[in-house]
Amino acid sequence: MNIIFLNFSFVEPGTIAKSNVILDVKPWDDETNMADLEAAVRTIQMDGLVWGVSKLVPLAYGIKKLQIVCVVEGNLLQLYLYSLYS
Repeated sequence: MNIIFLNFSFVEPGTIAKSNVILDVKPWDDETNMADLEAAVRTIQMDGLVWGVSKLVPLAYGIKKLQIVCVVEGNLLQLYLYSLYS
């Protein structure tokens, strides 16, 4: 006998859940081109994912990390990532 469990999450009509996520992207060394790294991160496109502002934050010894904000809208991205990595 095959048993299949389905998990649905219902959202009230007109309500869209949004989550702000701040990502810290650290380079391997001080020679990493951070502009290219930011461009590579922004190439990630999915339904419900909106990229926001970014800035370079000093870490140590002249190395800077990329701090970038993204907004996750609704449950589409969560369900997609769950199926992608599970």
